[in-house]
Amino acid sequence: PELQGLDPAKDQEELPALLDKVGATAEALFHKMPNLIAHEEVLQARGNAKPTRQTFEYLILSHHTEKDVTLDEYRVDLHTATQTSGDSYNPAAVISGGVSLADLERLNIEANTHNKAALPLSQGFANGWVYFYPSNRSQAAFRYLGRQRVNGHNNFVIAFAQVPASVQSPGELRFEGQTLPIYYQGIAWVEESNFHIVRLRTDLLAPIPAVHLQRLTAAIDFGVTQVAQTEPLWLPQKVVINVDVSGQMFREQHLYSGYRTYLVKTKLIY
Repeated sequence: PELQGLDPAKDQEELPALLDKVGATAEALFHKMPNLIAHEEVLQARGNAKPTRQTFEYLILSHHTEKDVTLDEYRVDLHTATQTSGDSYNPAAVISGGVSLADLERLNIEANTHNKAALPLSQGFANGWVYFYPSNRSQAAFRYLGRQRVNGHNNFVIAFAQVPASVQSPGELRFEGQTLPIYYQGIAWVEESNFHIVRLRTDLLAPIPAVHLQRLTAAIDFGVTQVAQTEPLWLPQKVVINVDVSGQMFREQHLYSGYRTYLVKTKLIY
């Protein structure tokens, strides 16, 4: 349904140049990405049940090397005191800094574990551009579908499908102590004027019979975001996830607001 009104491409001649421009844009955005934190509101519903609401703070940590940039994402519950292995943590300390990466991993798990509602199904949305990153392009097949006008803007529409044998770091599904690789296919809407990905839809490349997962669809809407002391960034604003497990349908909506830089502060006590 999202492709209604598409003006189909007549051939694939434009595809290489499009991928070059989208890749260059993605690379530039990744390299200027600072550490960020945002408010996340999650609405969850199973079948036709009334949705439940949860709120988190969502951390995006950017790790820069000479050749590449990786993003790690953590979900932290600021409304619940957390405690693991006898060590207590103040969730507010995550905002002011002074928490190690190991602690963030534990806070991320605890935010899900201690929350009364079901844990959010997914994270990692800020990484959505990674499929088009120049060094990752060989890991997927691409097809130029055509042009489409959406919300008053002209967009190029590009489909992709990961090639499992070529994917170096696949997505992960964690279920009942198992960790299974996930491979994706999807469609990206790329704004013609600046080659930003404005919308990304991903689906499973194939069902995962081992856990009866038939469908995992994520629709990510990106938007320009101005964070203090940075150039304009392009970040997730809304994500809608639909899941089919053994015929049971789950729906989840994530809304992001209040993006701001996250600075780690260190205090020495003598």
